[in-house]
Amino acid sequence: MKRVLRFHKAGNYEFAYRSEISEGTVTLQILDEKRRELISCMGMNYAAKLEVEEKKRYYMVFRFINATGKCSVMWN
Repeated sequence: MKRVLRFHKAGNYEFAYRSEISEGTVTLQILDEKRRELISCMGMNYAAKLEVEEKKRYYMVFRFINATGKCSVMWN
């Protein structure tokens, strides 16, 4: 699953990923507009800061492999 992200203001954003996966795996990546990896996480809980440029495209890509459970992403 892929989502396009656009930020209206440049700056540092806090990113938090939380998951409760009982089976399988979930991988989450944040990519820049040239599809270079900025953040990658597979664990249950992950937090990072992401510096973004105004009006640039970023991509959030989830890869689910036989996964059951739930996950969430929060931005500040």
